[in-house]
Parts: sequence; structure tokens; C-alpha cells
Amino acid sequence: MKCWSSSSFVLLFSLLFAQCFGDINLIQNVCKKASGSSPNIEFKFCVASFTSDPKSSSATTVEQLGETAFEHPISMVNTISPKISELLKDPKLSPKAKTALQDCSKLYSDATDQLKVALSSYNSKDYGKANVYASAAMDAASTCEDGFKELGETCPITQENHDYFELGAISLSFTCFGDIYLIHNVCRKVPGVEFKFCVASFTSDPKSRSATTIEQLGQTAFEHPVCMINSISPKFSKLLKDPKVSQKAKTALHDCSELYSNAIDQLKEALSSYNSKDYHTANIRASAAMDAAVTRGDGFEDLGETCPLTQENHDYLELVAITLSFTV
Repeated sequence: MKCWSSSSFVLLFSLLFAQCFGDINLIQNVCKKASGSSPNIEFKFCVASFTSDPKSSSATTVEQLGETAFEHPISMVNTISPKISELLKDPKLSPKAKTALQDCSKLYSDATDQLKVALSSYNSKDYGKANVYASAAMDAASTCEDGFKELGETCPITQENHDYFELGAISLSFTCFGDIYLIHNVCRKVPGVEFKFCVASFTSDPKSRSATTIEQLGQTAFEHPVCMINSISPKFSKLLKDPKVSQKAKTALHDCSELYSNAIDQLKEALSSYNSKDYHTANIRASAAMDAAVTRGDGFEDLGETCPLTQENHDYLELVAITLSFTV
């Protein structure tokens, strides 16, 4: 039996959503999360960008506020473009500065198209794609500034570039929210796993960030320990070739390599069972894969050796523990 039925989770999520935000505190709570997760976002600037926009002020959900967040940098471009046109007519500006401005104009034109794709992707809940296009659009500001620096010129639209970049960062934060509340609520219920580790394991994965249901998030949870094993395997090969590693340690490493190989098969079977809603079998397979991590550590202890993969074993154990939470 799963932890949450879809109906009970929707109800729980709706209640938490209302408690966290409500209509009045929506902007402030979103900006606290955005500024807290990005050094490019100042809380006061974020709040001002929304409260100065009637459409943002009337938003009652994160999704509605997110739509306006993508519209703000587009509006900023519409402010910057006429200024660039005026500056290009200024006889006091050097030819090099005008060349840089023309490059900026093209960059912002492309950024507008990128932001429109990002907004469309955000509205269709394709947060991974929205993230890619919003990130690309943000680069317009920094590239514009760099163009002036390379030519030894002072940029006349530095403040505009800064404001645009920050507005872009705010829109980008909504692609990381995706269903960040879904991730947080799931991670709070995972026993024996550090909350921050759990959240990081999901938010660092675009596929997890774009998950909008428990089932989708669960699928990515089973993929994470498999990815962990794939990242550890090259380290095995390197350690086995290291002349400084003792023969006993290499014997233990060979055993670990085999255990990890078996764990991949067990995790794949667990994922298959999870996808077919056979949570009991998924639990058994994931538990077996989890036991392998403990056996790996014991193998070195039995031989009186220090395990060179202690941190990797620990992280793998945590990732499998997260998958198990989706099976009970």
C-alpha cells in the first residue's frame, strides 16, 4: 500500500498550499523561497517586481504568479529596446560602443523569443524545457555587459541589464519550483534520511523537478541510486589499478563491484514493480538492493581495511531509503 492515495494527497497539498501562501502572502512567500535559493535574487526587488504589477498582485496561485514572472523580463526588453535605439543615434557614443549596443539589441531580441518559449513550456508544466530557455534568455544581460568590457567601453545600460537579469532569475526560480512543494512534502515523510539530502537528490534532477505527481517523483527516485552506481563504477576501476591499495582491499572492492552490479538489477526490477503498482515486490527488491550497501561496508571491516567508498556507500544507502518510502 502506498503512503498517499492521489485524492488524499491532492487534499493535503491544497491545505498546505493555502496555509503556506493564502492570497495575501503569496508574493512574499514565493520571493522568500526564490531569494533564499538564488544569490541573483534580492527579496525586496522580487516583491517589488510583483506588487508593482496588477496582474501579479491579483494572482492567487503559484502557477498564476509564475506566468507573470515570465512576462516581466519580456516587458523589460520592451523598455530596453527603445533606449538602445536612442543611444545608437547619440553622436557622443563611440563607434565601438555602438557596435556593442547593436550586439545587445540582437541578444535581447533573441531573449524575447526564448522567454516566450519558456513561458509556454511553464504553462504546459514542462519545467525542464522552461528552465533551459529561461537560462538562455538570462545570458543576454551578462553577454551584453561582457561585450562592452571586451571593447574597453562603459556600458550605458548596466542598470537595465542588472534589472533584466534579476527578473530572469525570478522567472527561472519558478521552473525549479515546478512542484517543489511536492518534493518537500515527500521528503518530510522519508524516515531515516536527512531532509536536505532528500530534497537535493530531487531538485538536482530536472526530471524530478518537473514531476507533478507522487508516481512520477517515485519513478525518478528509483533511477537515482542506479545513477549513483554508474558514477561509482569508474572509481572502482581506478582504485583496482592503484598500487597503493592493498590486495585485501582490492579483494573487498571486487566484491563491492559485484554487489553493485546485482543491486542495479534489483533496482530495475523494483522500478518495474513500482510502475505496475506492485509495491510489495518493489519493496522487497529495493530492500535487497539496500542491504548490499551494508554488506559492502562489512566486507572491508571483516578484512580490517578502511573502505575508500564510505561516503559513496552512505549516499547510495540514503538514495535507496528514499525509494523504499515510495513502496510502503
